[in-house]
Amino acid sequence: MRNITVAVSDAVYHDARVWAAQHDTSISATVQRLLEHLPTLERAPRAAGKEDRTPAVAPLADTVSPSRPPTPPQAVIL
Repeated sequence: MRNITVAVSDAVYHDARVWAAQHDTSISATVQRLLEHLPTLERAPRAAGKEDRTPAVAPLADTVSPSRPPTPPQAVIL
């Protein structure tokens, strides 16, 4: 298994920790699920002249249990 390092703002880190705690999981498990599903995430067509826009990502799933890993967010990259 490989380790990766991701830099995020303090606010993003805090929000992710709170979400993970509320859903009885970890940030690492959530990111792992997201990366596992990355090939299946749909990509939105780019609008003319909008190539440098920040990707829009939907909120994470509301329900997670220890027996069922978190559902990855459905990202749309603009």
